[in-house]
Amino acid sequence: MELYKNYPRLCTIWCFIEILFYAGQLFGWSSLLYVLKQEGFYLELCSDTPVENNRAADNSGTGQTRIADELYTNDSLVATYLSDYDVTDVNVTYYAQSKHGNYTHQNSLYTVYSELNEEDKSWREFRTDADEIPRCTEQDARLNLWFSIAICVAYVICSIMGPILQRIGMRNFRLLSMLTYITGALCLGFATPEIPWLICPGLCCIGVAGMALYSTNIHVSFLFPAVQSTITAVFVGLYDASTVVTYLMKVAFDGGISRKYYYTGLAVIHLALIGTSTLLLLPCVRIKPRITNTRTGKSEYVQTEKEKFIKLEEKDKGPSVCRILFSSEYLLHVFWMCVQGFRFVSFLGFFNTWMENKFNGNAAKENYYLGVFSYVTMATVITSITAGMLHDCQRRSYMLTDDFKRRRMPIILPLTVTSIMSIVITSLIYVETEAFLNLVFVLFTIYRSYLFSYEITFLNDVYPLKSFSVLFGILHSSAGLSGLIQYPVFEWYKSYDLAPNHVSFFADVFVSLNS
Repeated sequence: MELYKNYPRLCTIWCFIEILFYAGQLFGWSSLLYVLKQEGFYLELCSDTPVENNRAADNSGTGQTRIADELYTNDSLVATYLSDYDVTDVNVTYYAQSKHGNYTHQNSLYTVYSELNEEDKSWREFRTDADEIPRCTEQDARLNLWFSIAICVAYVICSIMGPILQRIGMRNFRLLSMLTYITGALCLGFATPEIPWLICPGLCCIGVAGMALYSTNIHVSFLFPAVQSTITAVFVGLYDASTVVTYLMKVAFDGGISRKYYYTGLAVIHLALIGTSTLLLLPCVRIKPRITNTRTGKSEYVQTEKEKFIKLEEKDKGPSVCRILFSSEYLLHVFWMCVQGFRFVSFLGFFNTWMENKFNGNAAKENYYLGVFSYVTMATVITSITAGMLHDCQRRSYMLTDDFKRRRMPIILPLTVTSIMSIVITSLIYVETEAFLNLVFVLFTIYRSYLFSYEITFLNDVYPLKSFSVLFGILHSSAGLSGLIQYPVFEWYKSYDLAPNHVSFFADVFVSLNS
């Protein structure tokens, strides 16, 4: 069945929902990182180094070790911080650490405490409360390595999705994407501190599946040629806004819902939602563009925005792909995208560490601003439309100029605005004033919309359509590989006391050279 022909609006709304729920979950990494750290993933990397921001330790030594051993024997965990609360208080919530360094969440230690002998009972347990949590840069570095790899894999595979889609058809492509997402969701759901490596394939799979879903759903814009640009902009916005789904996982975790159950539920809903549209709404091979915006209207041709702007390949077929690849113009755009890709990925990868340093381990404020950031990101649905409006305005300004200016000049201002926002964001990150955080979140939301909109727009306007798939593949792959730079930069960031300031200066210079 291919119901999109008779119900194009239903098909479009359905695809909007799919993108909002599943396309950009990978970029909600900051929320997932928070949960993984709470559960103690890779905490053993911190066993040989002091954890920052610890409260005063008990000087009793042997008593602490004895209680640790006793609690571990009873399959419970001993907390790591001094507390004024007695373990006999059943209402006290503990963050506890086992002998192997793994953290867990426990409602009460009263039962275990009652089984200890009187000598051990004289010692008070260590505890972390809700406004201070342990942190460790080695743990952050290992988890961010998985995120960097996932970004790289997703971008590189995205670059070859076009030929694969044409080869096997939309239905088979989406079924493969569906299987990939379910695999990734189950890996993320069932990963534990004992098998932490499942995080890497889980992130890779949901990243690849999200981009695959986006690459097929974007074709729905062909059903409405007169407003194709607007629908495409909405898809870009929803793609960014889907990070809120990962934030809701964090909210569920704080509410007592296991990460395993959350991702299992997402996998089941994905199977039903994507399976229905794949088998009933969308075509087996590809969507056929409509020539009218109504089902029963006159069969009149409706020009796309790009065709209104430039008359493609009427006389000149344009330069060869090989010539374009080695042109200074294209190579500069690849360099620009690599730098901006690094800025985008490093912001997400450094977000939690940045929050911890700014608030000195105050988890209450970290949680608050993580929520603010996640909800502000949902505004990308609006900011993506403004990106399209800015570019369309520039197109109209150069409509009557010669071919060279008409193709290139409209994109200069949008790219400049994007570069300036990148510099401003990099500079504001290290301002100590807390009030600037909301400004950073708003600017980053606008920035990410502009970045991914103009990445494609430049290629569409300047180069022939026949070369788009090759040019976009190389551009996207290069941007993905540049994301790997954030891992050595993060190692630099944690290497000495003044490293954060030096990293900030490096990022400012790096981004400024790109402008």
